[in-house]
Amino acid sequence: MYVENSDLDPMSVVRPDDVETYLRTVTYDQKINRLMTKYLARLKWLPLYRRFEIFSDAIESYFKIKELNVKNQEKLLEKIHTKGTAIIPNDHEDQLDEFKRIMGSYYI
Repeated sequence: MYVENSDLDPMSVVRPDDVETYLRTVTYDQKINRLMTKYLARLKWLPLYRRFEIFSDAIESYFKIKELNVKNQEKLLEKIHTKGTAIIPNDHEDQLDEFKRIMGSYYI
């Protein structure tokens, strides 16, 4: 604590220039940190921003991948079917029936 005139009782320990200095530093800090504060506020809400579009895009992507996998499985089945029918002779009905039953039981 300081007093300019030592023989008078201090009315306040805070001088007007102290308030001015404090306000100057606070406003300077706020001016400098304003962009960072805005950025942090946006960053805080980023996970919730456009969450419905992200969710619908994820579902759409899932079904595209699933459709591609089904097409690949159908191509594989067609390849197996052509190889199986080429390998098994036509006069072996029991083997052809067994092959058709195996191919019919395959689930995509």
